[in-house]
Amino acid sequence: MRKHWMLMIFSVFFVSAALFSEPVSDSWTGSASFLNRARIAGVMTASQTSGEPGETAGVKRTPGTRKPGAGILMSAVLPGTGEFYAGAWLKGIAFLAAEGLLWTGYAVFWNDGQDKEEAFHAYADLHWSREQWENLYSSSDPSTHSLPPTKTQQYYEMIGKYDQFAKGWDDWFSGGPALTPNRDAYESMRHDSNVQFKRASYCAMGVLFNHLASAFDAAWTIHSRNRRIESSLSMEMKPVRSDIVPFMTLRLAWSLSY
Repeated sequence: MRKHWMLMIFSVFFVSAALFSEPVSDSWTGSASFLNRARIAGVMTASQTSGEPGETAGVKRTPGTRKPGAGILMSAVLPGTGEFYAGAWLKGIAFLAAEGLLWTGYAVFWNDGQDKEEAFHAYADLHWSREQWENLYSSSDPSTHSLPPTKTQQYYEMIGKYDQFAKGWDDWFSGGPALTPNRDAYESMRHDSNVQFKRASYCAMGVLFNHLASAFDAAWTIHSRNRRIESSLSMEMKPVRSDIVPFMTLRLAWSLSY
């Protein structure tokens, strides 16, 4: 589980760094050659082409753009919020609902696994005796495992998993099968508990994937939205000396707002 969260943190960090460090793209109206031609043609005045300090001359920033890095961090913390930030409400609701369902599933499966674990622990304490096993166990019996001195998770696993400890079950008898009815019932209970814990771990992995998927989707959505908002193509008729000349302008200034 810890490895899963570390992977998510590093992935979000590197993607955020890459997006924050993206170079600023120029627009055609912001290029020096275009500005010089505009001055010569008399279409743009000196105040229009000089620009304010710290800004690219001749480029207007379009309001409503979003920062991909902010969307990534928001979705990394809570999936769906980056989509809300980008204005993609339906996708945001979907990611947020998936987050809620996955955490609910994790809690349900984990608690059920804990309950089943307590049940098979109590069953083992009732039907398996260490004292009986030690009294009946012979030095001639095959021995490949050493039973822990305390009732740890390994203790409860070994008494049901290995035939070496079959003589400790209260329904074992000489010449009978190693898998006694009580031991078989115990193993079924332990299996059911492990299944629930495994399902909880699947939900935890789903949570990790949901965070990563929402973070990447938020970045993609914001990039697409910014391009859609700030990319524009326009044509105007401008007087140039004694003629009317058509001017076509393509603006690609979306990255200037980051």
